[in-house]
Amino acid sequence: MSFIDNLLSQIDEVSILETTYWDKCTIKRYGPYKKPNGATATGEYPVYENIKCAVSKKSTGTIIQTDTTNQARYELCLFIRPDIDIKLGDKIEVTYQNNREDKFKAGEPFYYSSHAEIPLIKEGIA
Repeated sequence: MSFIDNLLSQIDEVSILETTYWDKCTIKRYGPYKKPNGATATGEYPVYENIKCAVSKKSTGTIIQTDTTNQARYELCLFIRPDIDIKLGDKIEVTYQNNREDKFKAGEPFYYSSHAEIPLIKEGIA
């Protein structure tokens, strides 16, 4: 087996795609969780932290203007490893490679063998 063949046999498609993920995310979920003191509470808790991901814009979006507000609505897609379990409605906090941060709500995830695609909807009022 050549050096290249040996190297390629050690790299899977999931790992190759992950090299294109320059952003990081934290996934939060609402439900019962254990507090540090051992007590059970209900609320928002982190399921995953500091996970490599990529965010891509799916649509150009729409802008709704009134006399008092400007509303922007557009769709984004989160790309992440397929072994990360994201549920519909999870909160996803993304830190981009330039250290900007955004918060989203997860749509229905779609899993491939190599990656997962999760629709994100960002709504804001300016």
